[in-house]
Amino acid sequence: MTSWLVRHRVAFEFAVAAAILGAIGVVAVSARHLVEQYEAVRRASEIEAELDSLRSVVTDAEAGQRGFLLTGDERYLAPSLTASIDSAESHLTTLRGLSADRPDIQRQLAAVGAPIRDKMEEVRETIRLRRENRPDAALRLALTDRGRRATEQIQSVLGAMRNEQHERLVRATAQAERARHVLLTLVVLAAAALLVLGFLLAESRRRAGELRLTRATLREQVAEHEQTTSLLTSLVQSSDDAIVGLDLEGRILTWNRGAERLYGHREAEMQGRSVDSLLPGERRAEMAAALDRVQREQTTERFETEQLTKDGRRVNVFLTVSPIRDTPGTPIGISIVGRDIGAQKAAEEALRRSEATSRAFLESASESIV
Repeated sequence: MTSWLVRHRVAFEFAVAAAILGAIGVVAVSARHLVEQYEAVRRASEIEAELDSLRSVVTDAEAGQRGFLLTGDERYLAPSLTASIDSAESHLTTLRGLSADRPDIQRQLAAVGAPIRDKMEEVRETIRLRRENRPDAALRLALTDRGRRATEQIQSVLGAMRNEQHERLVRATAQAERARHVLLTLVVLAAAALLVLGFLLAESRRRAGELRLTRATLREQVAEHEQTTSLLTSLVQSSDDAIVGLDLEGRILTWNRGAERLYGHREAEMQGRSVDSLLPGERRAEMAAALDRVQREQTTERFETEQLTKDGRRVNVFLTVSPIRDTPGTPIGISIVGRDIGAQKAAEEALRRSEATSRAFLESASESIV
């Protein structure tokens, strides 16, 4: 076989070159198809997320409305609730843009748009009446069939749309996965053709050996890196301390289970939020100064402070704030390790009171003896 390849080397090289060009063309077509499939997955995922957000807006508006009408407590009308009510139309506009080529979704949005606007208008009107000290009028408006029918229609249409979109997302993901497998197969075949062509060239054989050695080394390095990364991730996640990663702007990027236990927030709730959201107002300047020193001087700051949990409680914590650097040593973020010292503080206070009581008792006893 080898001798035949040597004798017909030129013809064989032309044949292999033609096969490679053909494989490249097929790979290009498959790659474009794969990109289209991933685009379909991305858009289906965005539509699903927007539908979830829109349902959440309606649910939050109803919950805030009920709480405020029953209690008159303005805390039920947090700025985020008002923003959510106002964002309903924005979500509808986004959904229309994402589904511009989907007449079925456009029809469903047209059907649900009016009920959503009616519901949001009813919520605003009942809130206005309650604020004007007309609770009976607000409750009468809230108890009419108008709001109930709008809510039922909204939940029915959005629920059906969400289910349909989820099924579409599942199908698009499966198609993208199949396209990826096809592309990988074609790439492997093209690589095999290149290796056959290189078999006829002595220099290519030598370089192919070096390349294989390099790839093996890289695989080992990648495996070691992945193992190390997995170990570090496991250590961070299993730590009892709260470990939070920030970018250089002070926004939260990572959030371990220790942070969930200490502050009560889940990681998905905190990603992208400012670290200031964990601090009482009077403590924010202290944290800002510490972050500035860590970035400017590349030092580690340690201090005790108070932070807020999800339910608004204040907790005493000991924080270690350190810079995060990449391999060349350039700062790329900030890590905060927080430890709950509430029990320690309570023990110290109990010890202080005990010592004070003992001293008072001894002094009293001494005076009695005298």
